[in-house]
Amino acid sequence: MTSIARWRGCCITLALLAQAACGSGAGPSEATPTALPSGAPPSAGPPGTPPPPGSGIADRLTPPPPADHRVDRLAAGGHHTCARLAAGTVWCWGNNDHGQLGWGEPTLNMPTRTLPTRVLDLTDAEDLALGAEHSCARLKDGTARCWGANEGGQLGDGTTEDRYHPVAVQGLAGATTIAAGASATCAALKDGSVRCWGALAEPSTPSAQPTASAPPSPSAQPTGTAQPTGTAQPTASAQPTGTAQPTASAQPTSSAAAVADAAPVGQGRTASAVPGLAGITAVTVGGTHACALGKEGKVACWGANAAGQLGDGTTEARPRPVPVKGISTAVAIDAGPTSTCALLRDARVVCWGRLGEQVLGPSPKPLSGGSSVAEIDGHCMRGTEGAVSCKRGDGIEVVEESGVAHIASGEGHACFLTTAGDVRCWGSNTSGQLGDGSKLARPTPTPLRW
Repeated sequence: MTSIARWRGCCITLALLAQAACGSGAGPSEATPTALPSGAPPSAGPPGTPPPPGSGIADRLTPPPPADHRVDRLAAGGHHTCARLAAGTVWCWGNNDHGQLGWGEPTLNMPTRTLPTRVLDLTDAEDLALGAEHSCARLKDGTARCWGANEGGQLGDGTTEDRYHPVAVQGLAGATTIAAGASATCAALKDGSVRCWGALAEPSTPSAQPTASAPPSPSAQPTGTAQPTGTAQPTASAQPTGTAQPTASAQPTSSAAAVADAAPVGQGRTASAVPGLAGITAVTVGGTHACALGKEGKVACWGANAAGQLGDGTTEARPRPVPVKGISTAVAIDAGPTSTCALLRDARVVCWGRLGEQVLGPSPKPLSGGSSVAEIDGHCMRGTEGAVSCKRGDGIEVVEESGVAHIASGEGHACFLTTAGDVRCWGSNTSGQLGDGSKLARPTPTPLRW
């Protein structure tokens, strides 16, 4: 959604934010308050006033938020957003046309939700990952639950049926991080391996299941011993999805010879191992590519590569992981539709592929304004002092100057979590993804309304 530029939950289109900021991108639906189902009480106040809590069908389907609704995890998808409360419950708002809000009801009468709605049957969520139209939660026991769109098998339940409530990912145990993309989801496990499910390949590539072939020999592994120190990691307790602290001991491995003849990986309706990876601490999923971060700071990517988003110096699709050139001190990674970025140990950001309108090419390049960075997500960065800045075109705009603990970005909106546990969102709001009770675009951060 975990995951620069997220459509899914995976990437924010800053051009849309720019439109929202200047007031020119809001269509009629954005300027219209949330529509209530037939028979629901009208909103009080003058035209444009958001409907009061308890006035819609969704309020009758989900319990009210607890008195202490302090948020400690946050994730943004294509047009929806989710938050985990300290107690372990998950609340979502925004677009619900495929059930990605997880309240367990068909969406005929309520395709969107402008206020937080509790996800059914989740009480021990540890982390969140949002895709374009699906959502996932990693649980404390190392398993995962997903809900929403499932045309590519990205929910991992063995089917391609949309789910309006969380379902268990089959074949997954021991997960330490999770990341969601357009139509695929991946998790890094405590043993350093990676498992993925969903559709992650060029359109012309057959949807073959991963093979069980052995990883390349040690001689094909990237070398280097740079150890991340964590100095550029987020300082707050809320860690960004897919950017867990390195804990394993081996490196991503790849063999160019093996890549040429291998079947695609990261596809299927249940969690399947990605061959050729070891010692992985974090994963990120883009449009049709994915990347993995190894303990010593190296990165390996696989999948589509037309824009050079794999970072191997070519534009050739790779069915199996290949090393990103010149990266040896990464501490976090983030993939967009056609780009990938890495946060380095020295708090700089480098990217490759196509990032919005910026063509970076197939080799990592420093991102302008990407220094003294603690967290990356979409086109937004959080500085080491808690400031938030987002890239718009060729420029950098400072959104918030201090006090931010965590950031999350979607296709046309973004949110941040303050050190006090408050959530503020801005940008496009056509589906209520800002959670302020309206569908009005917001050019500046607006508090989440419970």
